[in-house]
Amino acid sequence: MSESGTRVATLARQANSLLLYLLYLLGLRGSSAVVSTERGQHLLTALAIGLPLSLAFALFNYAAGFHALALVEAAASLLLLPALWLQRGGARLMNAAEWLALAWGATISLALVVFGGVEGSGVLWAFAYPFLAFFLKPQGTAWVVCLAWLGLALMLLALGSSIPAAWLHSPEFKAQLASSLLFATLIAAAFNLVRSRFEQQLAERVAENTSKARAYLEELQYLAEHDLVTGLRNRAGLLLALEAAVASADPELESIVAVSLRLERLPETFNVVGEDAGDRLMQHVAHALSLRVGEGGVLGRTRLDEFIAFQRIDRALATPDRVMGALRNLPLSFTVDGLPIYLDHVSGSATLPDHTDNARDLLRKAEQAMIQARARRVDTALYDGQLDHNFRQRTRLFGELREALSRERLDIWFQPQFCLRTGKLSGAEALARWIRPDGSMVLPGEFIPLAEQSGLIKPLGELMLRRFFASAAQLRDQGLDLRCSVNLSARNLVDPQTLSVLAKLLAGSGVPADRVVVELTESSFADEPEFLMRTAFELRSMGIRQSIDDFGTGYSSLAYLRELPVDELKIDQVFLRQLDETGRSASLVRAMIEVGHTLGLEVVAEGVENEAAERFLVRHGCDFGQGFLYAPAMPLDQFVDYARRTAPRELPVAQSE
Repeated sequence: MSESGTRVATLARQANSLLLYLLYLLGLRGSSAVVSTERGQHLLTALAIGLPLSLAFALFNYAAGFHALALVEAAASLLLLPALWLQRGGARLMNAAEWLALAWGATISLALVVFGGVEGSGVLWAFAYPFLAFFLKPQGTAWVVCLAWLGLALMLLALGSSIPAAWLHSPEFKAQLASSLLFATLIAAAFNLVRSRFEQQLAERVAENTSKARAYLEELQYLAEHDLVTGLRNRAGLLLALEAAVASADPELESIVAVSLRLERLPETFNVVGEDAGDRLMQHVAHALSLRVGEGGVLGRTRLDEFIAFQRIDRALATPDRVMGALRNLPLSFTVDGLPIYLDHVSGSATLPDHTDNARDLLRKAEQAMIQARARRVDTALYDGQLDHNFRQRTRLFGELREALSRERLDIWFQPQFCLRTGKLSGAEALARWIRPDGSMVLPGEFIPLAEQSGLIKPLGELMLRRFFASAAQLRDQGLDLRCSVNLSARNLVDPQTLSVLAKLLAGSGVPADRVVVELTESSFADEPEFLMRTAFELRSMGIRQSIDDFGTGYSSLAYLRELPVDELKIDQVFLRQLDETGRSASLVRAMIEVGHTLGLEVVAEGVENEAAERFLVRHGCDFGQGFLYAPAMPLDQFVDYARRTAPRELPVAQSE
C-alpha cells in the first residue's frame, strides 16, 4: 500500500473511532445506555442534597425580595417528598422517583434562568442540571431530557421581558448562556460516559472476581471434605454425610452400620513401592472398596491407612454382620509397577442406635472396634462397650504413668531370696512399685505392659536402674552383702543407650558387678535373638550376672539357652502354684531344674507360697526360692530390718521320692 493510501486508511480509522465515540456519547451505542446498578444510591444522594438545598434557596430568595422565585423553589421542593417515599419501594417505583427528581431540578433551574435571583447570579446554578440528568438516567434518556430542558431554557430566554418579574438579561448574555448550557451538557454527557464505563468495567471485574472466588471457595470446600489421592470423602466430609444420614433415619426401622477398616503394614509397603506408586495403590484400594460398599453406602478415607464406610439398612431385611462381611472377606491384591502387592486388613464396626445415637460417636466406636480387633488379633470385631471402658482406663492410666515418671514417683521394693541348700538369705529381687499420692498401688502387671506399648518403657527402665543401684549401694553400706537382681524389659535391652547407662550407674554405685543380676525375660529372645545375644555378652564382659526370667513360659529355642552367657534360670511362679494339683506341673518343674543343672546354671524358683512347694524344690535340688512363704516385696528400709533379724531357715531334709 502507498504512503497516501496508508494515510487515508489511518484517517478513516480515526474518523470511525470518533463516530463511535460520538454514538457512545449520545447513548446510541454500547453499554453506556445501561442503567447503573447504583441508581438507587444515586437517587438517594441527589434527594439528600437537593431537598435541603432547594428549601434553603427558597428562604434566601424570599428574604432577598425574589418572592416569585422563592415560591417556585418551595413548590418544586414538594416534588422531592413523594420521590423520597417512592425510592424506598425498590426497582418497581425507582423510575417514577427519578422522574420526580428530574422534574424538581428542571423546575428550579428554569426558574433561575427566568428570574435570575440576586444580581441575576442564580442562573449559574442551572449548569448543574445536565450533571443531575446524566447522574440519574442512562446516557440516551439523559440526552433527551437535557435537550428538552435546553429547548425550554432557550424559549424562556426568548420570552424574556414578557414574563412578569423576569430578570432581564442582555442579548449577549443570553447567547453566552445558551452556548454554555449546551457545553455543560456535553461535559456532563462525557463525564457520565466515563463514569458509566468505569462502573461497567468495575461490575465486570467484580463479577469475574466473584466467579473466581466462588470457584476457589468451592475448591477449598472440596479439599476440606475430600481426600486428594482417592477422591473419597475425608473425615470431615464423611462426618457431614453421616450426620445427614442420622438426622433422616428412623431408628425404629433402620440401623446405620459404620465399618472402620485399617490396612496393615502400609508404611512399609509405601517404602517399597514409592510415593507415586503408593498413591496409585490407594486408588486401587478405594475402587475395590467402593465396589463392595455399593451405591447404598458411603465410603471415606479418614487416615493414610484407614477407610470408613457406613450404610443405612432396614432392620427387618439386613444385619450389621452382612455389611461387615462385605468388607471383611474382600481380598486386596494388586499389581503396581509390575510388583504384586497383597494388603492385609482388619476391621471393626458399630451400629446406630444400638451403640450410640450420634454420628461422631458412631465413627469413634467403629474405630474403637477396629482397635479391639487388632488387639485381639482377629479379622473383625463388633464394638464392645466393656473393652472401650478398658481402653479409656488404660488411656487414663497412661497419663498418670507419664506424670508419675516425670515426678519420679515410682520406687524399688525388694523380695528376699533364700538358698534352698543352707536356708540362708542369699539375695533379693528388685521389683518396681508405683504408689499413687492417695496411697493406692498400681500393680506392675498393669503399668509395665502399658509402658512397653506406649514408649514409656525407656524412661521407666532408666528410673528403675537409678533406684536399683542407689538401693543396692545402701544395702552394702548397711553391711548386707546380698546378690540383687533387676528385671529389664526386652525393649530396654534392645536400646543401645541402656548398657551405657547401666555401666555408668554400676561404676558410680561401688557395688561389685558379680553381686548384680540382670534378669532377661525368655520370651524377649523370640523377637530380637541376635541383638539380645550380643547384649548378653556385653553384660558378661562387665562382670554382671544374668538370669533367664519366667523360664518355661516363652517360646525361645534351647539352642539360644545353650549359647547364652547366663548364670541362672528362674522358674515362673505359674508352675509352682499348680505343683500339688497335677503331676504334669511337677514333672515340668523337675525337668527345668535338671535342664538348668545340666547346663551348669543355678535355678531359682519364684512364687514359693507353701511348705509343700519348698519341700518339692529342696528334694529336687533347686538352688534358690522366693515367694510369699518367705516374705512379700517390701520397701528398702523394711527389707534392711527383715534381713538383719531373719535367721537361716530350717529346711526339710532332701530325700528321694
